[in-house]
Amino acid sequence: MFQAVSIIKVNEGSVDEFIEAAKPVAEGVRKQEGCISYNVFIPDEVENGVCVLEVWESRELFEAHVKSGYTEGDPLFGLGEKFGPMFAEAPNGLSGDVAV
Repeated sequence: MFQAVSIIKVNEGSVDEFIEAAKPVAEGVRKQEGCISYNVFIPDEVENGVCVLEVWESRELFEAHVKSGYTEGDPLFGLGEKFGPMFAEAPNGLSGDVAV
């Protein structure tokens, strides 16, 4: 099993807009092969923050998911244009195979 966490700081007042834009992306990603869960939440600890928590069957399927974002019709296609203007800073992320 493989997990990835992204912490995204958005511009002040953009959290709700980000969450609304993320809903169809999350729905699409959850249908991809190997996706166990894909959740977007607002962390209490990060002002103007949004967190994406992904769980995948394997690193390989996660990497395939990331690469699929370059294919028109994929839920990740065009995310830079859609979400980029909302970012207050570059997203931070952590990922790795589940150890326990």
